[in-house]
Amino acid sequence: MVRMANSIKEKLSDIHYIWLTELKAIFADQGVMIFFFLVPLIYPLLYAAFYNNEVVRDAKLVFVDEDNSRLSREYIRRIDATPDVEVVKILPTLEEANEMLRRKEAYGVVLISKDFSKDLTLRKQTNVTLFSDLSSVLYYKGFMVALNDVSLTMGRELTAAEDYGPSDLATAIKVRPVESEYVAYYNPQTGFESFLMPAILVLILQQTMSLGVCMLAGTARERNEKHYIIPPMMAHYGGPLRVMLGKSLAYIFVYVFNCIWILVLMPYFLSLPQLAASIDLILFFVPFLLASTFFALTLSLFVYRREDTMIYIVFTSVIFIFLVGLSWPLYAIPPFWKAFGYLIPSTPGGQGFSALNGMGATLTEVEVQYKTLWIQTAFYFIIAAFGYRRQYVKSNRSS
Repeated sequence: MVRMANSIKEKLSDIHYIWLTELKAIFADQGVMIFFFLVPLIYPLLYAAFYNNEVVRDAKLVFVDEDNSRLSREYIRRIDATPDVEVVKILPTLEEANEMLRRKEAYGVVLISKDFSKDLTLRKQTNVTLFSDLSSVLYYKGFMVALNDVSLTMGRELTAAEDYGPSDLATAIKVRPVESEYVAYYNPQTGFESFLMPAILVLILQQTMSLGVCMLAGTARERNEKHYIIPPMMAHYGGPLRVMLGKSLAYIFVYVFNCIWILVLMPYFLSLPQLAASIDLILFFVPFLLASTFFALTLSLFVYRREDTMIYIVFTSVIFIFLVGLSWPLYAIPPFWKAFGYLIPSTPGGQGFSALNGMGATLTEVEVQYKTLWIQTAFYFIIAAFGYRRQYVKSNRSS
């Protein structure tokens, strides 16, 4: 019994020593400090600066009116009256309009065909063509909303004028038999920041941890001749599991504070929806933090130089944000990529956090994502444990 107690005490002492050693390595490495502290601090603010306006007002639009009729002028006037669009010029040719686009004097061009009023008079469908600068999707969204709303309204008015019924009510029912009203749940302003930022915040946590952990692993390999993560025959490094646990606890210790900053304080400062119950948020991010830690440790097994971190990990951020299914619809993602996405902690993490904080979901309602994170935790823990055991055996053999 005493021997067992001493053995446990020794192992805990080793884990504590490795934890302290890893923390010292973190604070002694400027590159890791940038990824662990500076990037999580600044990146949310940078993204917030891009999307803080939520929607674009008075986006500059140019019209090319080939019809030049009363109806086409009325159409342009109504578009200009919408809050989303400002018609800056009406030009005779598409070439002149494209030149304005090139000079960034406008962000979209609308071409009204020469048969616009003729087609409407003959009760035929007519075309209005939009050319948009997609350097900002917010402009495109504003143009499309304005054009669709005005087109539908004018279409109903023309139909009512030509097919007038026995009364105003009968005409209204004939033109629009079902009254509909668009309500955007949880995001009434239909802004980009409210729905996209939660997923970005989760991804920042995962990616910065992966970058920092892999950079530490690359440094450890560069410092010994055999390029092993675990240094050979060092005191307190007496087992692969305690090495892995000591390192993991160091990363988790740092990222508990990052989680509070990014997932609690940043949504508050940015006025993002905060509908999650505190206990649900805590319970959800326990497996996310564990899964991200062991995911990072697994990736670090394949890093041999510090520079490899930037080459292999940074570019994946764009892919991972699409796999969450917010910036790109989940139903439109091919089955292979959808399945691949569930190997990445940020996918269920981003989906769950958006549902909890943005829509007021309970932990039960994000059960699939919650269980997926626990499965990922176990999966990457096992892979990392085998990888560290292999490194430990090789390191001791070489000594």
